[in-house]
Amino acid sequence: MMIMVAGGSGLLGHHVVRQARSRGHKVAVMARTRRPGVDHAVDLTTVTQASLAELLAGYDAVVFAGGVLDEGSESVEDRLRSGYVDPAVTLVRAARSAGCTRAVLLGSYYVHFQRTHPEWRLARHPYVRARLSQANEAREVAGAEMSLATIQIPYVFGVAPGRVPEWSNFWVKWLRSPIPMVVPSGGTAVTSVKAVADAAVTALEERSDADIPVAEENLSWKDMVLRMAAASGKPRAVREVPAPVLRKMARFTGAVAKLTRAPEQLMDIGHLDDVYRHEMYLDLTAPRSLDAEIAETVQATR
Repeated sequence: MMIMVAGGSGLLGHHVVRQARSRGHKVAVMARTRRPGVDHAVDLTTVTQASLAELLAGYDAVVFAGGVLDEGSESVEDRLRSGYVDPAVTLVRAARSAGCTRAVLLGSYYVHFQRTHPEWRLARHPYVRARLSQANEAREVAGAEMSLATIQIPYVFGVAPGRVPEWSNFWVKWLRSPIPMVVPSGGTAVTSVKAVADAAVTALEERSDADIPVAEENLSWKDMVLRMAAASGKPRAVREVPAPVLRKMARFTGAVAKLTRAPEQLMDIGHLDDVYRHEMYLDLTAPRSLDAEIAETVQATR
C-alpha cells in the first residue's frame, strides 16, 4: 500500500510511519513544516483542494495524525477547529477525490464516552466537541466509497525523537515540584504509542470502517500518578479528593488564570471534575503493563 501520513513527524505519526514501513508499505510523511524525514511540507489549513488531491494521486490510503499548535492568538474553539477538524476534513476530501480508498483518523476516547455515556455531559468541553466534530465530519466526507476508521486514543505513553505526550509536561512538572499531589477518585484507560500505531496500520490493511478504542491498562488516577512518580525517582504521597473539593479547586484555578490572563486551556479547567471523576475505562485490546513506557515518558519530559 502507498500511504500518506499527515502529521507523520509528530509523536503518534512517527510511530505510524515506522509501523507501516516495517510491514512493507510505502509511506510518505506530510507535516506543516519541512524538517528531516518530512517529504511534503503542507499546511492543511491553507492548501487548495486541487493541489492536495494532485499530491495524493496514486496513494491508496491516508492517515490523519495532526494536532493543535501549542500557542496562538485564536480562541480555544478556533484553535481546536483549525487543528483537529478542518485539516482532517480537508485531507479526507482530497484523498477521496484522488482515488484513495482507505483512511484512518487518530482521534480521542472522549468521543467513545460521549456516545456511550451522554449523561456525563463531556460535550460541555470545547476539546470534546472538536473531537466529535472531527470524527463525524470526516466520516461524512469519506462517504461510501472510502473506508474511514477512527482510533479512539486514551492517555498515551511513549516517546519519539524530540517528542513526548503533550499532557505529560504538566503532570511531570507537578511531580517534580513541592506542590502536594491531589487527584480525583476516577481513572482512565492508558495505552502506548506503539499500540496506537499498530491499530492504525491494521485498520488500513483491513479497510476498517470502525471506531476503534485502544487500551492496554485501566488505571485509577492515583495509581497512574504513583507509577509516574516512582519512574521519576521521586516517589510522592498522592491523595484522592472528592468531586466537590476538586470542583472548587478547578474553578479557583480557572478564575486565577483569567485574572492573570493566562492562555486559555484546551480542556475547560472550570469543569474538569466532570471529566476526571469518572472511571473512563475501556475494554483492553492487549492487556500488559506499561511500566517501561511510563518510565520512558517521565524521564524524557523536561
